Amino acid sequence: MVVHFYSISASYESTMANDSRPSHSAEPPMNAELDLLHSILDPRPTYPWNPYTPDSEAYLAELEASWDETGTVDAIAAGWQMLSAQLDTLWPTAPIERAAALATALAQQFTTLPDQMLNTLADQALALANTGRPLIDQLVQSVQAVLMGWDKEDLEALARPLAYSLRDGRSEILDLHIRALQQSDWAALSEVEKARLSLAVASVALNQAAELGKSSL
Repeated sequence: MVVHFYSISASYESTMANDSRPSHSAEPPMNAELDLLHSILDPRPTYPWNPYTPDSEAYLAELEASWDETGTVDAIAAGWQMLSAQLDTLWPTAPIERAAALATALAQQFTTLPDQMLNTLADQALALANTGRPLIDQLVQSVQAVLMGWDKEDLEALARPLAYSLRDGRSEILDLHIRALQQSDWAALSEVEKARLSLAVASVALNQAAELGKSSL
């Protein structure tokens, strides 16, 4: 049967090769016919449709015995490394660079504030600036990340005048807070003063983060 299969297959392939008819339209169906002929005449067993027959059990056991687990795991790991490298190429370090740029800008403007606080406010601003949430919610969430002892309701009460004035295009309250911050020692401020000034810095960070988001589009 094996010799008969290969003789028929070789004869068929020779006939196809010697066919002088144009191949641009006939080649795809002839390839399909050749594949079908191979599948019919090939003496090797095909994949079993019923996995519960004895022949199927032997076939699956042979496959399992020939499976190279170490090679498969290594191949998967190599594939993930390649995918990770491709993703790094597509999305390099833009978010990290924007966070560093924003934190640097805040540090230059608010020299009396701790660097860690400014870094946190920068990260919060980049995460919240273009979410579409109300400004007061963005301000409160930003400041809660640096002043963890404050309740949300208390911060909302302090943030409301600032948020309303900025919403209406008026910056008097913000300018007042910024001037006070630039003239004060952060460590000497009361907790309420720290909260008010932190809200002011958060509003500046959110505004600059929104501008950075627009420039990156």
